[in-house]
Amino acid sequence: MPIRTGSRARLQASTAPTPPTPEQRRCRLNKAIQAITQDDIRTLVSCIPGHIEVKEVFDLLIGGCDGESGEGRYSDGGRRVRASLLHLAVHHKAPQCTKLLLHLGAPTEANESLLGDCAIHSALRVAGGGGGIYSLVTLLLEYGATPTSLNSARDTPLHLAAERGLVHVVKLLLDAGALTTARNRYEETPWDLATLSGSPSSLACADLILTHHLQQKQ
Repeated sequence: MPIRTGSRARLQASTAPTPPTPEQRRCRLNKAIQAITQDDIRTLVSCIPGHIEVKEVFDLLIGGCDGESGEGRYSDGGRRVRASLLHLAVHHKAPQCTKLLLHLGAPTEANESLLGDCAIHSALRVAGGGGGIYSLVTLLLEYGATPTSLNSARDTPLHLAAERGLVHVVKLLLDAGALTTARNRYEETPWDLATLSGSPSSLACADLILTHHLQQKQ
């Protein structure tokens, strides 16, 4: 027996998923935050569909997590910013969650509200340095992050990498098209910041930048 049009419409309406309530969204967001701090990709996947939009920015506390009630609330030492979950994943050096968010369309060029950093700037501020930062920057570039992005101080990623003495990241950014002549708000180039920093690794970055600049002029 065929289903009449009105019955079909009522059936479709009854089977449509119910939109989450604000409380449900808040709980899922807290759960997602906790998952990102632990690079728990399976839990993060369960939080996203229908509850969290990866392209949104949220009021987040980026810093130490006290894990109260397992909901990812942040304690003293954090900083409150309007930022994306991608910023949070990069800050916590969570490669699996970072890749998932990028795959789902998280914008690489969204700016957080405190320093105006894009995700690639945030990656270059991560404590510890080493291969973790290199891997994050490589991943972000693969998903469309631009090496000429500017934050509020008009620093490019190359400015931050050179100042920190991240030699391999500097080479990566130069190969990706970073501009050696870019000037920040204080009229400083990446070479300026590297030489002002004065550490052996920063001076090595300055040499790389100068060599690349001279080669580009030939």
